[in-house]
Formats: sequence, C-alpha cells, structure tokens
Amino acid sequence: MNYLIRFKTVADVENYFNLMALSSASPKPLKSYLGLNYIKKSKCTEIINLSSGENKYQEILPDYLHPIAEKLLGLNSEHKLELMGILNVTPDSFSDGSYYLHLTDGLNHAKEMLDLGADIIDIGGESTRPGAENVDLETELKRVIQVIEALRKSASKQISIDTYKAEVASKAINAGADIVNDISALRFDPEMINVLKEHPNVKVVLMHMNGIPKTMQKEPHYTNVIEDILEFFEERINYCIEHGISKDRIIIDPGIGFGKRHEDNLNILRYLSAFHSLGCKVLLGTSRKSFINRIVESKPSDRLAGTLATTSIAIDNKIDYIRIHDIKEHIQFIKTYNAIIRG
Repeated sequence: MNYLIRFKTVADVENYFNLMALSSASPKPLKSYLGLNYIKKSKCTEIINLSSGENKYQEILPDYLHPIAEKLLGLNSEHKLELMGILNVTPDSFSDGSYYLHLTDGLNHAKEMLDLGADIIDIGGESTRPGAENVDLETELKRVIQVIEALRKSASKQISIDTYKAEVASKAINAGADIVNDISALRFDPEMINVLKEHPNVKVVLMHMNGIPKTMQKEPHYTNVIEDILEFFEERINYCIEHGISKDRIIIDPGIGFGKRHEDNLNILRYLSAFHSLGCKVLLGTSRKSFINRIVESKPSDRLAGTLATTSIAIDNKIDYIRIHDIKEHIQFIKTYNAIIRG
C-alpha cells in the first residue's frame, strides 16, 4: 500500500520521520538509517539529501506509514499480522525443550495453537539457541516428519519447517509443509535453493545470522547493524531471484538474538520499518528471548510481557509475521491494541 507524500522542505521530511517514531532526537541516526539509505531503497522520484537544506518539493512513495501518521493524514487501513506458532520437537530448545518430543504431545500442542488463532505452525527439530550443537540428519527427520504428516491430515492452515538442511526441507514439503524457515538464509546447504526451485508454491524465510548457533554470541560486531543487515538481505534476495525464486515467495527475518549484541537487538526494533524497503514481507521473532532478560531479569517462561511490548512495535511497523509461543495472549493483545489505535 503506497501513499504520495509531498514535502516542501528538508525540515518537513525530518518531521515526518520523527512523527513515525523512526528516529532519535539526533540527526545522525536519521541520516544514517533513514535519510539516504531507506529513502533510496523506497520508490521515489528523487533521492533526498537531508543535509542539503534545499527548499523545494520532493515526492516519495513510502512503503510504510506509522498508524499515528495514518490517522493524521486521514488514512486508517488495517494491516494483517499473521501469527506463527512455535513447535519445538527438541530436547534442548531454550524455552520449551523436551515438552513436545513425543508425537502426541507435539500434535496436541500444534492443534491447540491453531484452535487459539495461529495462522502458521513452525516445526523445528534442531535447537538453534546460542551454543547449541548440530543435530544429525536422521535425528532431525525422525523428530519433524511424523509431526508434519499427522498435522497435515487434520489442519488446513500453513505449516513451516524450521531447518537449514535441504533434505529435511524436501521431505517436509512432501509431507505437507508450505514454508521453509532457514536460519542460514540458504547459506549452509547449497542444495536448499534447488529444493525451492522444485517447489514453486513454497515460501522461504531468509533469516540474518552472524556466525553459527554454537558461536554466534561470541563477540558479534557490526559497523552499522541496520545497514549491514540490509546489505546482507540485498545479496540474499538477489541470489534467490537469480535462481528463479520470486520476491513474493521471500520473507525476511532480521534475526533478533542471532549473532547480535544487546544494543543491536534494540536498534533492530527501533528501526524495524527499514526492512520494508527491500520489498519482501517481514517476520519478527522475539518471543521469550534473552534480550528481554537483559532489560528485566526473568526466566524464558516469564517473558510474555516483554514479548508483547515488541509485538506492539511489530504492529506499528506493519510487520507481516511474528513467531511466538503464546498464541492466546497475543490474540487478546492484538485485538485490544487494534481496537484502540484503529477504532
């Protein structure tokens, strides 16, 4: 959804982005994150140099408007945020490891999430928490395929397979999966792109990760976390397009907690709308993650409130998907939030 916004002065541009809560009081991050980078990647008739001071009309077609800006401009459209329920059939996931290892337990939990309002079930058979060890192919297949097959027989909603292994993805698709959620963004297994080419109706989540799960939190570093991740996704999206995977099949995930410092995670959330500039749907995964513990000390199971705070950011930034554990609470929160903001 695009709107033509006309600016008379550079100050008007700065005020507009400030209104959308995308900048701090300092002009530096505005220029760095949004001035030349974000606008250049958006559809526009002319690139704006925020430091030029030119006093003339500029026209932009932004991909995103903050709900408050929409209301002030007389535009009030509702955006569908899809809920991806997490089903970890693993013994060592950081939040719910070992809870759903048995087929009956996993299947019942998936059905419960769907009944509560989940749009997608994301099934993973290998923990990718910081420090996690790799799982062999046969073990991962044994954990996930039986669940996907059983769930597909009883559910019509989308199923996602959380894997970076091409063979797991291929067999999961044959069992009924609709989405491949790859934390490596197709980098760990060169055959993954061929699996996607063979299944043109399957979507793919490309996640940004600095390093590998076992070592990714050992001194991660970025020159500018937003620009670095945008450049990573540009390369990955181009790789997909070159291999026949169209943009409408691609979902990008900035990878909160995957090779990120605490300040990196917070900056991603502050400047979340910048990822719309790439022209793909965006997924956010913050549920129960440890950056919340850095703000308020808490166990994973006690981080719902912190997770909901990030969900409000996702709504404001028109994110397309959130990957979450607590479906019931999110349904209540989102309906209440939308009733207040968009009512």
